[in-house]
Amino acid sequence: MRFRVLGPPGIDRDGRGVPLGGPKQRALLALFLLRPNRFVAADWLVEALWDGRPPASAHTTLRTYVAGLRRAVEPERSHREPARVLRSRPRGYELRVEDDAVDAIRFGRLVDRAADTLAAGQPAAAERTYAEALALWRGEPLAGVGELNAVRPEVARLTELRLTAEEGRLTAAVAAGRHAPLLAELRRFVSANPLREGARAQLMLALSRSGRQTEALAAFDEGRRVLAAEYGLDPGEQMRAAHRLILEQAVSAQPGPSAVAGRQVVRAAGPAPAPAEPEPGPAAESPRRHADPLVGRGAELALLRETLDAATRGGGRVLAVVGEAGIGKTSLAAALGDRAATGGVPVVWGRCPDVGQAPPFWLWNQVVRALAAMPDAGPTGSASRLGGFAAGSLPGPAEGGGLDPTARFQVYEAASGLVHAAARRHGLLVVLDDLHAADPDSLLLLRYLSAGLSTSRALVVATLRPYDHDPALVATVAELARGRDFGQVRLGGLDASSVATLVRRRTGVAPPEPVVARLVTRTGGNPFFLTELLRSRTDAAADAELPPSIRDTVRLRLVGLPEPARRCLDLLSVAGHDLDLQVMVAALDTTAPAVAEALAPAYTAALVTEAGPGTVTFRHPLI
Repeated sequence: MRFRVLGPPGIDRDGRGVPLGGPKQRALLALFLLRPNRFVAADWLVEALWDGRPPASAHTTLRTYVAGLRRAVEPERSHREPARVLRSRPRGYELRVEDDAVDAIRFGRLVDRAADTLAAGQPAAAERTYAEALALWRGEPLAGVGELNAVRPEVARLTELRLTAEEGRLTAAVAAGRHAPLLAELRRFVSANPLREGARAQLMLALSRSGRQTEALAAFDEGRRVLAAEYGLDPGEQMRAAHRLILEQAVSAQPGPSAVAGRQVVRAAGPAPAPAEPEPGPAAESPRRHADPLVGRGAELALLRETLDAATRGGGRVLAVVGEAGIGKTSLAAALGDRAATGGVPVVWGRCPDVGQAPPFWLWNQVVRALAAMPDAGPTGSASRLGGFAAGSLPGPAEGGGLDPTARFQVYEAASGLVHAAARRHGLLVVLDDLHAADPDSLLLLRYLSAGLSTSRALVVATLRPYDHDPALVATVAELARGRDFGQVRLGGLDASSVATLVRRRTGVAPPEPVVARLVTRTGGNPFFLTELLRSRTDAAADAELPPSIRDTVRLRLVGLPEPARRCLDLLSVAGHDLDLQVMVAALDTTAPAVAEALAPAYTAALVTEAGPGTVTFRHPLI
């Protein structure tokens, strides 16, 4: 019996599909397959199956669906026999399946094997294994049930893993010298995924090896335009390295099989080439910086560099970089990563996309994958104990539905040991980007790791937005601050001098003081807002229509606010300036505690700030 999630959820018995009934029955199967061989609470199933709006009869209906699913997975079982596959547990159920019976698990293992094979210098074998993995797909992951909130994170994870596998297969094929027949497919992949710089670098190499250098350079220019237009970013090291080799006409006609962590390493032709810097795996890539990223951040960067030097000399530590969205936290961390890599210190990244609740350990899954691929991690010890964790399988839950405490601490200990091992020879920089979006288990693992970090040579840099109204983050930072080896950098807006420098670099013209003052007032010195205003064709200092990028960014920050917070912000926007809270209380016909509670999410989202005692205002006039 085989279970399918790489497409519509389904079951195959002896190669034939098993009828499952209606959409709810398929959704129930999908929910069980999110947690195979683990206790699944009935209460959680009810909430997930009806997307947080269960009817009064939900538990009774759930039992009917479970009975139907049991008939599908064990058609020959009599009513008197206990279920062997879909078992009842106190207050819940457990779906017992072999790991290889779930196509997503087989797919993940094949992708990991292919990446290891490519890293070992066997690109042809790696290409075959990637192709075997991709052949398991039958459509969009969990099609038909992917809109359920409980299923969305898994859909996102599987979609990203599929793209990684497709890119890996193309990379392996190019490394094996099969670039000519793959040009059309590479073009289609890059066109559909223009932000995947690794794939674009492979396209550039394939074109160059086919004698089409002009097209290879055009592919680089196109990628640079896309990155700049969409996100204000510069190309990463993979694209830049390929671009340099093409300009120097140093791309070998037949590539060697050298690869690191499943990614082709760009190598120059000729005798004894200098060893290329290993490129990080997909989850470990450092985000590129905004144009002119470090204007006005000299003091902060110097502090981060001093902290890195102190940590790698012996005495690991944690450093939090706090600031609102667009203020330059990731840019600062990326600059530190460049400094670390230049000095021979390994750098790994983990990032939490701010798109809803992340799956357990999502942040550390990325870090562990990158660390486990490092030679210093070794084939035994922490790296081997974390093999399943790095592949995405998590500790099983206890009967009550939470993660088993013993299994959780085993993961904590193994992950901590892996960090220590990877940092032993050259030090280590771990960047946890957008920690404010991390899942609770990732925060707990960070707290555990920090307790023993002083005996390592690792620096952990966490970037996060203001967290004063987030109890989980407040508790995490408070726990980190109890140690002597913790520091915090809070980034504010750029001052007038830095804004003038940024404008001059972007436009080539020194702005007059009134224009600078107007820009500082309008943007609060936020580098992202400044860059987007300058990129637009309107007068950046004038009260003109905002560029779509700024409007969409603000809208995104407003979308998740509860209705009471939106009512307060609507009133504040009508006022058009700072507003006395008592006026807001009267206008909304409510109480002061109610207004304070309603505004709390807006403070957390860095949308409003205190203009003075008892008054509130938008953080930027742009909002």
